Amino acid sequence: MLEYKVGMSDKLSGENILLIQGELQKILRSSQFSNAPIVRAFLEYAVNETVSGRGSRIKAYTIASEVFDKGPEFDPSSDTIVRTTAGRVRKALDAYNLACDEERRVVITLPKGCYVPDFTFHDMSAPPEPETIGRPPQRRFSFSRTGILIGACISVVVAMAVLAIFWWRNERDASAGDLIIAVRPVQYGDRKQQSLARAVDVRLAPALSRIGLAEIYPPDAPIGTKEDARKASIPEITLTLKADIADSPTPELRWQLMDGASGRLLWAAREALSSADPASIDKVIDKVSFQILGESGAVPLALARYHSEIFSKQTCLSRTQLLQTMEDAGIYPKMRECLEQAVARFPNDPSAWAILSTFYTVRTRYYAAGNPKDRAALIELARRAAAKAEDLAPDAYLTKVALMQLALRQGNVAEFDALQTQLRANYPGDISLKLRIASRLARLGRGREALAIYDEARTDWGLDLNSRAGDIALGYFVEGDYETARGEILRTTSDQRYVLIIKAAILGKLGLTKEARPVIAALVASDPDIKHTFYPWLTELNWARPLIVNIANGLAGAGLDVDVDNDRK
Repeated sequence: MLEYKVGMSDKLSGENILLIQGELQKILRSSQFSNAPIVRAFLEYAVNETVSGRGSRIKAYTIASEVFDKGPEFDPSSDTIVRTTAGRVRKALDAYNLACDEERRVVITLPKGCYVPDFTFHDMSAPPEPETIGRPPQRRFSFSRTGILIGACISVVVAMAVLAIFWWRNERDASAGDLIIAVRPVQYGDRKQQSLARAVDVRLAPALSRIGLAEIYPPDAPIGTKEDARKASIPEITLTLKADIADSPTPELRWQLMDGASGRLLWAAREALSSADPASIDKVIDKVSFQILGESGAVPLALARYHSEIFSKQTCLSRTQLLQTMEDAGIYPKMRECLEQAVARFPNDPSAWAILSTFYTVRTRYYAAGNPKDRAALIELARRAAAKAEDLAPDAYLTKVALMQLALRQGNVAEFDALQTQLRANYPGDISLKLRIASRLARLGRGREALAIYDEARTDWGLDLNSRAGDIALGYFVEGDYETARGEILRTTSDQRYVLIIKAAILGKLGLTKEARPVIAALVASDPDIKHTFYPWLTELNWARPLIVNIANGLAGAGLDVDVDNDRK
């Protein structure tokens, strides 16, 4: 692996800026920094000034003024706060880097006698023979402070940084493809909101980037031209993300998603910034990033509404976040073809492989129990796609989601547990994923854990969960609280088979046979052979056996006897 140092006048691509900002957020959330606000503020300021091309400004006096609110009377010879804090930052960084056992694309350090950080980049995936994947090998390099300290080179630096972003856009492999989100700088009204806006600026683009569904351009980065797109023969959809800090007693982050071509407003929302401390800002940014790119987020919904005719790589990756792509018999074949073509064209894109694996896995739920060969074939395809994603990007968000879905589908509960715990800890803003996990936990007979997630969604997120009434009712059923389960299930008019089964079982447990009769009639009408299909269907969907037996008892109380595998009782 090649190693060399470059100064500020060398290329610093937009991709590397995102890597630096992403690693910074991990560091700030670590145990070495999370409880040390002064140390956090110092490092955050130093890194952001450096990647913004203002490294030469990082002096004791400017740090004292902008980080510690010192006035013009500050004298570094008598007030050692900057020098002392730099030592604390240096030690905390050394401890973090020593404790971090995962491979990282970039390592941040603070050299002794300097306030300007070093960035060392690593390539984790370059194979010994790069021609086998169709792109030149990447190199390992360190971004030295030496060039930063040469004031005369600043103008050259800025020019080269801009050129580097264009180089990144035009020369790199088009693995991110044709969906671009250009994140614009956060607007603010007065000076007191400036630091808050800056904190959002350095977090939002990395948060979106790590989800992996779109090519993210950070604030102030120029995006490719239409001519560039034609040369690349890749149809592009460019969305612009604008945000501002609302001037109100409690600051709010207001954001808008715009269509780049037409200027149409696609989505708008706001989130309260209840506190200016980094942890609170991190929580809001994580939440907003998944509102934009997550399951049923603004981007998937906007693409489905305004670009439904386009079946290109990135639109397929994003739109697969909508479950109707699996449910709709008309859309499913097109989406599958599009995703399979995506991995064929971009075999080294882990996001494409991970999304394809999840697509296969979720689709297996729509096969009846009588099609074991087709289902097994699809699960095997899901396994291969997940293995490819894990090989390319083992720690990526979408890879972990694909592995989690597959583990549960294969009945590997221990692996599912490990992955869902890790995902919930690392991506607390993905409430849609948490709700999906909650429904699986309830089916595994772990109602208390599921109900805790539903309570979080209602209390902390203010979500209306009427569409999930069946899942919530199942959680209470598992816990034996049939009255509350009845109250939840009556909030839905869904005629889905599993909802009818749960409703009938709840009414049976409460001895409400008369009230259960129309439910039983609807259930039998939806599946005349429900007596025999009940057990194999729920077993195939990995519901816990004790739960299946308990549901069967509830159905018997409602007047419907179903077959259960008596030999395993």
